[in-house]
Amino acid sequence: MEKILFGVVRALIVVSLIGASTFTIIQDVKAGTGNAPPFFTTGDITVSPTKVGIGESVTISMTVKNVGNTTGSWVVKLEIDGMIEETKEVELTAGTSKEIIFTTSKDVVGTYSVAINGVPADSFTVNGESGTALFPIIAGTIAVVIVLGLLAFFLVRRKAA
Repeated sequence: MEKILFGVVRALIVVSLIGASTFTIIQDVKAGTGNAPPFFTTGDITVSPTKVGIGESVTISMTVKNVGNTTGSWVVKLEIDGMIEETKEVELTAGTSKEIIFTTSKDVVGTYSVAINGVPADSFTVNGESGTALFPIIAGTIAVVIVLGLLAFFLVRRKAA
């Protein structure tokens, strides 16, 4: 049996039970220390909204909690379609939690899978139109209605005179 004298041993456990939430437990154990290590758990990953237009924002969030007895840090990695898109490091004192929020947008139509540190979440879909792309159409329609209304007003007024 090997003895670990220096360094850090990292254990990653992903648990998914039928009818229960998926959560991840991360533990760093520093060899040769008498302190109980930080111990991290995560809550459900939320993806909102799950349908957006091109270039519109999607928010991905989850809660990280340190249920250990000492302060520790953990790197949270947002993965889109299996590629790391963004990382955030969270440092938590014992017994505290923090909501981690990522915001992303895509310029290509499609469905994108989401995971945080390898734990899968809901996907999101980018449709062919964005809300900002509709603005010129709506503004143009309003302008045409105003012009037609003014034209009708002046024609009726001219006939009456």
